[in-house]
Amino acid sequence: MNTGAAWGKFAAEILSGNWDGAMEELNNVKDIINDRVSPQLAYSFLISQTYADPTIQLYHRTWLIHWSLFPFFNTPNGREQLCELFFSPTFINSIQTSSPWIVRYLTAAVVTSQLRKRNTNAYQKQVRDLVKIIKQETYQYTDPITEFVNALYVDFDFELAQRKLVQVETVLKSDFFLASLADEFVECARHLISEAYCRIHQVIDIKYSLVFWMKC
Repeated sequence: MNTGAAWGKFAAEILSGNWDGAMEELNNVKDIINDRVSPQLAYSFLISQTYADPTIQLYHRTWLIHWSLFPFFNTPNGREQLCELFFSPTFINSIQTSSPWIVRYLTAAVVTSQLRKRNTNAYQKQVRDLVKIIKQETYQYTDPITEFVNALYVDFDFELAQRKLVQVETVLKSDFFLASLADEFVECARHLISEAYCRIHQVIDIKYSLVFWMKC
């Protein structure tokens, strides 16, 4: 009953738009999935199973990953919390196993993270981890957002990255969770292109660079 109530409270907070409450219930449900063995589950088709079963944990982590997008993209620092949760070993494994399309939202959160502005080691690690995940999942999921990261950090093809960025803007504006981030993402992405370009070139031709930055 406690498990069902936790899921119900989480759903109610999302539907009422109480994002602080939703974040609190998100953590409660996460703790139940990770730490407790419950004799009953929230959904009738899983009754009589337990969270001790890894398959059941995978089902519920997958539900939690999708539901969590609502509070994560509607609260201050939500994207940083998204990165913290989704990069954790159990959740990144769930994403890669059952819902690789969630990599789109993880990518958007990393690119627009407040950590990027501070250029900390933590942010650089996030970028490396993200690139690794995108490379691993290319065979089963790709979109212009992940292709942009792949072009920039794997192929170091800056012109392709610019072309992908045009597509990215269209994709972002049509995504329920990411539409409000479209302009911010594009601005952050342009900064990342500039940083990567300067990092790998010891000498930069000013004339070529002016043309390149105008395209950005």
